Amino acid sequence: MSFEIGSDVMSYAGPHVEYVLAAEFDIDSGPTVKYQYPTSIDGDQHLIAELMLPDQSHVRTEDWTVFFLYHQKGHTKLEYHIQNENEKQGASKLYVLNLVNTKFDKDMKRGATVKAMCIVTPHPFFHVFKPLLLLVLDNYFKSPGIDSLKQLYDSINSIDLSRVPQLSFLERQILSASDKPNMFIERFDDDTTDTPLGHNSHMSLSSLISPTSYSATLTDRASILSGSSGGTHKLNDDGKPNYYIDLKNQGQQLIKPNITRNTHFYESKVQFNGMKIPIKVPIDVYQESVGDFSMINLVSTLLNMTQPCQILHPELTIYGAYTPPLLILINGLLTQKRILFLGLNSPSGEVADRVLAACSLASGSILRSFVTNAFPYTDLSKVDDLLSSPGYIAGVKNPAFGHHPSWWDILVDLEAGTLKISSSIGIPGPPLPTKSLSHAEKLAQHNNLISSMNPEDVAFITDLKVMISDHFAESSIRARCRNYIKRFIRISTNYEEFKYGKTSLWPSPADPNYEVVPGYGYTWISDAQRIFDFNCYSPVIEGWRMSRSYQYYVEEQKRIWPKIPKSVYDFDYALDKLRYHKLTYEESGSIYMSLSEHVQDEQDIMRLLTASSVNNLFYLALGLFHKIVQVRHATSRLIHRLEMHTVGRHFYDSMNDFQKLAYKRIYQETARELRNRSVISEAPSFTSTTVTL
Repeated sequence: MSFEIGSDVMSYAGPHVEYVLAAEFDIDSGPTVKYQYPTSIDGDQHLIAELMLPDQSHVRTEDWTVFFLYHQKGHTKLEYHIQNENEKQGASKLYVLNLVNTKFDKDMKRGATVKAMCIVTPHPFFHVFKPLLLLVLDNYFKSPGIDSLKQLYDSINSIDLSRVPQLSFLERQILSASDKPNMFIERFDDDTTDTPLGHNSHMSLSSLISPTSYSATLTDRASILSGSSGGTHKLNDDGKPNYYIDLKNQGQQLIKPNITRNTHFYESKVQFNGMKIPIKVPIDVYQESVGDFSMINLVSTLLNMTQPCQILHPELTIYGAYTPPLLILINGLLTQKRILFLGLNSPSGEVADRVLAACSLASGSILRSFVTNAFPYTDLSKVDDLLSSPGYIAGVKNPAFGHHPSWWDILVDLEAGTLKISSSIGIPGPPLPTKSLSHAEKLAQHNNLISSMNPEDVAFITDLKVMISDHFAESSIRARCRNYIKRFIRISTNYEEFKYGKTSLWPSPADPNYEVVPGYGYTWISDAQRIFDFNCYSPVIEGWRMSRSYQYYVEEQKRIWPKIPKSVYDFDYALDKLRYHKLTYEESGSIYMSLSEHVQDEQDIMRLLTASSVNNLFYLALGLFHKIVQVRHATSRLIHRLEMHTVGRHFYDSMNDFQKLAYKRIYQETARELRNRSVISEAPSFTSTTVTL
């Protein structure tokens, strides 16, 4: 299926930082904004000061907080919370990264001095500015004044991010799912002094091998990559590309030897006090992925919870009291429940981290609206803002929140390691055992739970446990969670059509504007499993259909196709059919032929690569061994298009050698056959059978 969300979050023409603020705690007047630069913020400055100096900040030497401010179009005032959802979607969001430090001094009234400094930025990757904030706040303690704020403001705004590659949503999905360090290397301009570009200093590799029109320049690109135009393209022993392209008759060379950059980030440096501070801006940025949160920490916290839920809710506890807490949280996020993370003695930054991770968990880089209603850190004085925001995700430190079940639907206590469902929305579950269970009883209870769960849910929980215990990277954990959300949307597509006769999540066969290829949504191994899943997930799907994220997703689907396509093809569905089903030669052949037919231009290729990112091209390449010769030839032509594509070639490189050998042999056969046909069609024809000598 094809997914597209929002505009490019990397495209912003304004300053990197709009305001820098410094706050202090005064024994008489409380939290106060002491300095502001370049101008004074138009907003509730007492509220901002309270957020900059969180609860219990005086008990630790350092803490970080994150909160958001909103700027409505046509207004200068910055607001902490906008109740009207339409106005909120029309407002621009500003991210506030705040650092608070405490210097303990027995001569002070409270035994310590507490100061904080924050930046207000439009960039969701605000965490890259942390090193500068650390240095400036340290200087501010030594010499308080507006000069420190000005120095931070000027330093950050001097950063040149004009060369950051602008990737589309599909490209960012491919990049985030890949562990290859050189993906999209052609989109980076190398501005180092040891890279000669002749007189055209702004020429980039992307202008040579990544043209805007894929189909029109396929032959030219193939000749460049193969070296037939006088150049070479190969990988070094370490797997990184080594480009040497000789532009004949132009007297220029483009040499990019031993490129070692990791294309998941754009690296730059900031001048500060005679030092060059390195920063790494993430390229695969999504609207719902804010800051440098840890999905690993959130998932680990939830996987370690084993206690049953004493309150049950049909949309949350789909497998009863022992529904895994991770699934409860995901269901709660999808159905727009009010979710509270409580960390009494935890750093504020840790609480905010869990909130930001939860937003990304629910989004899966596909859905949105979670960050818009998130409060990474808030306090008791702002409870009215929470209660007026349906479906919020918030982080707090005050234990008073836990004593008011009417304020929240799900409470995650980070220190106790528990997840609770509010008694105000659910019903009491079965009584808990009065005595501790034996190991055999616990094992039997676990086996009963597993047998009642969807196998994919069991695999999801099991995979994450193994990945975390084996120390998989953060990107791998996020990719696994992303695929879970994608699966939920695909199941919802078929559920809607099954129950309501049509779906808003995918072009329906009843839609006269589309020629829909049969087969889309999720792929089940049996009808019995499909019915089981519909019954199991129906409360969650129905709850999601009433949520903001569902509404926004439907609106985005209407904007996916800027022009009416000749047909709508679900690559996820087709590849899953090849992967999971026992198909006849005719059935599998039909899928391979359809894949080849529907992958023609740049957009088709990117959609296919997004769908095949989990297993690369393994199942698609099995078409090279099909018993029907036309299928083998069609598959080889499709793989050739991918091999010649600047992104597809990375997927081609991941094919095993046996498949590559088969592909080369079959493609050569196909090429010979096409040449023979061309020779025959161009041969002279004679209309008369009488030849006069």
